[in-house]
Amino acid sequence: MSTVLKYVVVAVLAVVSIAWRDLNLHTFLAPGVELVTVLAVASAVLLPRVPAVAVPLVTVAVGDVVLGSSSAISLYVWVAWCAVAVGALALRAARSRRATLALGAGFGAAASTLFFLVSNFGTWMLGRGEWYADSLSGLLAAYAAGVPFYLVPLGANLVLVPVAALAAHALRASSAVPAPSPLPVR
Repeated sequence: MSTVLKYVVVAVLAVVSIAWRDLNLHTFLAPGVELVTVLAVASAVLLPRVPAVAVPLVTVAVGDVVLGSSSAISLYVWVAWCAVAVGALALRAARSRRATLALGAGFGAAASTLFFLVSNFGTWMLGRGEWYADSLSGLLAAYAAGVPFYLVPLGANLVLVPVAALAAHALRASSAVPAPSPLPVR
């Protein structure tokens, strides 16, 4: 696969992730399910390190602007997105189908869990004394309230992230196979 084609695949995934975010926001088809983690994995496997980290972050930024997301919780959410974009680089190391699936599932679970922990912590911090008690019990209440919004994205990431990792590794491997040489002219 040529370098240009790798960037095209990643760009299409970026557009699809923004479109999905918009559709899901307005229809609530799959609450909390996002495709930026899938994009982060594909970028990490197919692109050099700097663009691999930048592409998912730029995609989230563009999505925030397009969808008008400007709440204070965004600061907490961005911490999680940065960790996901950098953490996805670990999937570059997978050398077998089994390792790719295991790393993909582990990363999908870790990304969902991190997002759940950080975003609900942010909700508690921003709503202390108003939405939740300013105590450990208030924090635990914020996490308990977020559990239903954690399970659907977790399930989706346990399926989508390993599939994306396998597909990206297959695309990368196809570019490493040299083209057959033409028969010599006699």
